Amino acid sequence: MKGMKKTLGVLVCICCTSLLWLTACGGKTDTNRLQTGESPAGMSAGMNADERSGQGDKAEAAEEGYIFKDSDSTRLTEENVRNLDYRLLYLARNEIFARHGYIFKDEGLQKYFGAKSWYTKNAAFNNEISDIEKDNVDLIERYEAVRKEPAKSQGLPLGKYARFDLDGDGKTEEIQYSLSEGSDFTLTINGAAVHGSGTNVEEGFSIVDLDIMDGVKEIAVQEYGPSEDYRTTFYANGGRKIIEMGQVQGLCGTYSRLPGDGKVMAQTRFQILQTWFYDDEYRINEQHVLEHVAKPLYLSTFKEQYVTVKKALTLYTAPGSQEVAVRVVPGDKLLLVGSDDKEWCYATTANGVKGWFSVEGFQQVRELGIPAGEVFDGLYFTD
Repeated sequence: MKGMKKTLGVLVCICCTSLLWLTACGGKTDTNRLQTGESPAGMSAGMNADERSGQGDKAEAAEEGYIFKDSDSTRLTEENVRNLDYRLLYLARNEIFARHGYIFKDEGLQKYFGAKSWYTKNAAFNNEISDIEKDNVDLIERYEAVRKEPAKSQGLPLGKYARFDLDGDGKTEEIQYSLSEGSDFTLTINGAAVHGSGTNVEEGFSIVDLDIMDGVKEIAVQEYGPSEDYRTTFYANGGRKIIEMGQVQGLCGTYSRLPGDGKVMAQTRFQILQTWFYDDEYRINEQHVLEHVAKPLYLSTFKEQYVTVKKALTLYTAPGSQEVAVRVVPGDKLLLVGSDDKEWCYATTANGVKGWFSVEGFQQVRELGIPAGEVFDGLYFTD
């Protein structure tokens, strides 16, 4: 079961979309180094300027803002980039080329930079960049390559200190983070502090961008738990105080869990039947706090988990319904599809018949009054 849980940890960070990687060499882009890579989830769905009209100061900050305003004239340091998540690094690297008017082939990038007031297309741009810009591209690219996975397993750890413009006003915030014995931590932004605790908390913080069009950046603190029970807590700069946005399950300080459209895609553990997980959704509200998006059915991340029926059981057409969908008998195979994460589980027979059964507590099958382990063979249980 331990191996199964480690596999789940890897699944947290899977997200694939093709795009163009822009790099530089010897003062010019080297066409031999252009390659297919992965864009942050949600980039192709970025809003254009018209779609953002009416969003006030945040929209203005997004239009004017840079990731690194002086990356064309000042060499970046590791302190500048080490706390940024993959998406911000990706945008910062391409920002160097956008400043020259590069016309992006990737639709998401073109929408993002096309909404910036400082961006002007330049078909005559011949891919020449300065030595300073080349060095900045190389540095960003090095960190970008390892931030696609949770930072704990990488050779470039997150830092405990950063200066970064979190609210798009052109002024950098001073961000400090301290951790005691892997459990209690303090996050400080411009002197305002918030305290938190967890188990096996990440040694540094991540700067993330939950909504790439609102001009605001957030901070994520990840924890690994006592037995890979991953959690992520998000914070935002509230001026004189830090906004505690909320905590979700999963290692969500990575690009595959942050589509960039104001959502956080957590990986939440079901509360009933067995040890299994589902992709869970949260959205930023007007107070810049995460709100859970409730659904009638959460689909399991185990795409093909079949169990063998050991006791005859009725599947119903809907939660709470008395209409029978099918009666399964010992030896039948069931695909466990998901649950409402309250009391009803959704399954499909080998013949494609879909139905629901209910449990009480964690795993007492209501119809039979016995534990699920006595009804099904093939359930997963971990610490």
